[in-house]
Amino acid sequence: MDTIGKKLGLKEKMAYGCGDAASNIIWASTGTFLMFYYTDVVNINAATIGVIFLIARVINAVVALLTGWLIDNTHSKYGKARPWLLWFAVPFGIVTFAIFAVPDVAKLYQIIYVFIAYNAMMSVYSLINIPYGSMATMMTKDQYQRTLLNIFRQLFAQIASLLVTAGTLPLINFMTEYVGEKKAWSIVYGIFGVIAAILFFLCFAGCKERIHENEETKTEKIRVVDGVKAVLKNKYWHMLMVISICINIFFQAISTVNTYYSKAVLHNSSMISILNTAYIVPAIATFFFVHLVVKKYGKGKTTMFGWMIICVSYVILLPFSTIKV
Repeated sequence: MDTIGKKLGLKEKMAYGCGDAASNIIWASTGTFLMFYYTDVVNINAATIGVIFLIARVINAVVALLTGWLIDNTHSKYGKARPWLLWFAVPFGIVTFAIFAVPDVAKLYQIIYVFIAYNAMMSVYSLINIPYGSMATMMTKDQYQRTLLNIFRQLFAQIASLLVTAGTLPLINFMTEYVGEKKAWSIVYGIFGVIAAILFFLCFAGCKERIHENEETKTEKIRVVDGVKAVLKNKYWHMLMVISICINIFFQAISTVNTYYSKAVLHNSSMISILNTAYIVPAIATFFFVHLVVKKYGKGKTTMFGWMIICVSYVILLPFSTIKV
């Protein structure tokens, strides 16, 4: 029986979605609350945090390349990418807690702690998220099934983002009355860390790699340097990089700005949940029919149409941006 191109079951698709739900506990948190936590709760200078984030991104670029090499050279009974979910589920939960657990020490030591914790988080994120992302290509060769896997992945990611962005501050406010604000952040993200680890374990247990080395087309081994040179000369890689950078800047800016906008302009931090919900809920609703659009028009046209809608929606909002609340 050909299991490589078979239709994947609902349980396996949901299990795969759990992986991105786990990843987005950190992704949504770092985008929406981490900068706010460091500047307004821990009271570290924003410029200092910005430098730490920049250095971490540079270091993480090297870690990402190393992770790809490690996946290619992984040989286990669980496959090439899947075992990384098992190995790094618990470390992922730990770093989720650690980045929101800055100790009450001298400011210099707090900065050092943030530098170490944030870099550890970025490294662990790459070591589990890159294998997770590549796992779909090892589960099936069917392009439509891979599209469905990615739809479940994005759907679960948006649901996790919604729960995190809408639920964090109410939980913080509730626990602050009993343990204080700083400890409340640590406790909440300790809980989130446990949930993230469990979700990765569910993803590991519910998915299966069907495409193995002996089933793949044998290709000539090339040196890493030659591979990098080839990629840098690829115009489609350049296009994809520009698009990826723009998408990341766009969504990170939205989530981060919403936090400060709610506090500084609307003078109501609870509005963060409402603002984030306003753009996440429509995204979740879209996932229930987007696969039909992709199947009819293809990924490229669907992507272009989606960005046209985004651009038009922000043009419509421009006249209201100067209204005082």
